[in-house]
Amino acid sequence: MADNNFFGNLFVNVTESAQQLFNKTTEYVFSIKWEDLPEDIKTYIRENPGQAGMHVVGGVVFFAPALITGPLLGLLGFTAVGPAAGSIAAAWQAFIGPVAARGFFATLQSAAMGGYGAPIVGSIVRAVAAWGFAGWKRNGTETGGNMTGNGMGNEPVM
Repeated sequence: MADNNFFGNLFVNVTESAQQLFNKTTEYVFSIKWEDLPEDIKTYIRENPGQAGMHVVGGVVFFAPALITGPLLGLLGFTAVGPAAGSIAAAWQAFIGPVAARGFFATLQSAAMGGYGAPIVGSIVRAVAAWGFAGWKRNGTETGGNMTGNGMGNEPVM
């Protein structure tokens, strides 16, 4: 019983730390004054608000993947003490039967428990964020050279 309490407290502490980091990051981002930004960045944001937003989201996800992995794993039912009863994770475990060590399911469960799976799942999330950022950059800024475009490979009609 003590182990369950330890992992439950650990999960709460990690969640609270992630929330504090998110709050500080949000506070910093919103403290940036529009007037202090270089003119080319302001123009880019005005012309491409969706793409600019995706850059910010991608950066946050890249540098703090736990902000995505923790809640997502929790929604699926992976908790610090095992799959939650009645969850997708519990149904999946019932369907597959014995869980293979270091298999996909075990890695997701380990990530939720803060074990060996956490850096694996975090790295996958970082790779997806970097891939998405590279795709936006390739299709938006490098092809046109002037930071215009919608990030989908189609230049806007003038």
